[in-house]
Amino acid sequence: MSSTDFSSLTKLPAEIRLQVWRLAAENALNPPRAIIELRNGLPRTIPVLSINAEARDEALSHTDLRSIPRFSLPEDRVHLNRLGLSQEDREEFIRDSPRDWYSIEKDVFVMGPSDLISHSFCYNPSFRNAIKTIAIPSFVLHCDGSLTMRQLRWQTRYMMGYLGLKTVILLRDDPEQEPISHQNLIQNTCFYRRTNDIRIKIGDSLSPLELHLIGFYTGFFHDLVSTMRRVVRPDWQSPEIKWGCLVRH
Repeated sequence: MSSTDFSSLTKLPAEIRLQVWRLAAENALNPPRAIIELRNGLPRTIPVLSINAEARDEALSHTDLRSIPRFSLPEDRVHLNRLGLSQEDREEFIRDSPRDWYSIEKDVFVMGPSDLISHSFCYNPSFRNAIKTIAIPSFVLHCDGSLTMRQLRWQTRYMMGYLGLKTVILLRDDPEQEPISHQNLIQNTCFYRRTNDIRIKIGDSLSPLELHLIGFYTGFFHDLVSTMRRVVRPDWQSPEIKWGCLVRH
């Protein structure tokens, strides 16, 4: 839905307008958006933010949407000096960068082949560690033939990389939902420009047997929780693991 679709609603009574803006924001984030990195794509936003100041303020006050620069640079001087840049250069670069709108509560951030969700989050650990849900494509998870390496990747790259996780989605193909395989979409985003309209259909939690078949038996999670509580924080909880697939919205 474009912002022009809302033009006739601006004349409604204030109480009704505010309710419309809230519902528009909530509906734009459901089903969950699949955040697949496309560095040169259109800005990621939701239509209600561009209607007027009232709609924008109401949407932002009832969601956790936040604006993040698409391109960023490290903050410390050592890295900047290596790049031949000053702090002023960094601030100008970030100021001129296009910005995308994200919801850390609703959006599902999809891992790419490099195990990154987006280069724009590399130098933003506070945002990265606030993310609640990531999606790991099956082809990424199974690229490690060794069970030990798969378990190590789970702990060091996923659990340690995103400390606020509540849910992990394992992506698998569902041709009835999306004819293009999730591997093709994620590895070849340059050929599929319309990734902003892709959502994630979240399915059931993996059973103990399904977890065991991919190498995650009960003892592994027990050891993982013990390690994370010792290294990260004493109340760390292992995220729930569910199946999911990409769908067009």
